[in-house]
Amino acid sequence: MNYFWEGHKRKNTGTVKWDGQKNPNALPFWVADSDYETAPEVVKAFIDRSEQGHFGYQLTQDDYYRAVISWHQKRYGTEIQKNWIIPLPGVVTSIKQAIDLWTAPGDKVLIQTPVYFQFHRVITLSKRTLVENKLRLNNNRYEMDFADLEEKFKEGVKMMILCSPHNPVGRVWHQEELEQVLVLCRKYGVILISDEIHGDLIMPKYRFVSVNSLTEEDDLVMVSTAPSKTFNLAGLKSAYVIIKNSRLREEYQNHLNAAFLPGINVFGLLGTQIAYAKGEKWVIAQNKHLWTNYNYLRKKLNKEVPEVKIADLEGTYLVWLDLTYLNRTSADLVSFLSQEGLTVNDGSTFGRDFQGFIRFNIACSFSQLAKGTELLIAALKKMEKNP
Repeated sequence: MNYFWEGHKRKNTGTVKWDGQKNPNALPFWVADSDYETAPEVVKAFIDRSEQGHFGYQLTQDDYYRAVISWHQKRYGTEIQKNWIIPLPGVVTSIKQAIDLWTAPGDKVLIQTPVYFQFHRVITLSKRTLVENKLRLNNNRYEMDFADLEEKFKEGVKMMILCSPHNPVGRVWHQEELEQVLVLCRKYGVILISDEIHGDLIMPKYRFVSVNSLTEEDDLVMVSTAPSKTFNLAGLKSAYVIIKNSRLREEYQNHLNAAFLPGINVFGLLGTQIAYAKGEKWVIAQNKHLWTNYNYLRKKLNKEVPEVKIADLEGTYLVWLDLTYLNRTSADLVSFLSQEGLTVNDGSTFGRDFQGFIRFNIACSFSQLAKGTELLIAALKKMEKNP
């Protein structure tokens, strides 16, 4: 598929990633969306639907539910039921509603750092107490610290937000790891919210396991996900949660109703349905492309600046880079790299202990990735010469 190789022109189209940068001429490797067109079947469906010329209130029809159910069964081997699925505008929105519903101000909510910065924000802005279960690095691969996790649970954690696959460290958690998390959640009555938005972006040799495949209907678990990362549909504001537990599901739906939280717009529903019904071959091709991009970046950095530590990429399209050898803050790194022509994410926003780290998005054309890699290498060498 040539668009993976050649990319798509997004500059001056109002995108956050390209037009929201401090340096408008920089190549963007920050915001977690992709720089190539989505599956052509989705684009065609949007064109056909827009030609109908009416955009009134839309029912969430059975075709939508069938597509979601089929996708989970086919891709993850997970059987889910229609009444377990609750559509809503976003994954972070869904997590915010869960926090508001099932915890009270001051309650402890746990995350595993370094992790997606919006988890930090949604907890603190909700006036809950943020608790960190820091991941441990072992041979370029991050692992859960289960002893620390249990100690934190003993201290009264009410809710855990799991990032699976993990943004930004790129881990695809093994079944045994997820089972151990569930054992501890059951033991201490902790509500588990599993963000599985990157579940389709899996590199060769790895297998994604949805928490849903390991739970019972009385478990205190909610899975939140969306097609947005997989198919670059974030602007459609289309996500959904899956709740097996009937009591939790009723509570959650009633909470959404009381908040007058809207469902999904016309194109969000359609995009999800068509992407899941017709987009699997496109996803397979995308994952192969991402693996090519990652290996190119890794090999070039290992050769030119071997001091950089690169986390193994098992899933997502986000590469976690340790640049602490430069003895710079993440803010300094981001600022300098911007001046040198590329935009990346500040690693310290993913956890207070990660100064000197950056996150680098490889969901772009190979030509853009190659150019960005050269800019990164040149900038790092420049910083080495001018400490």
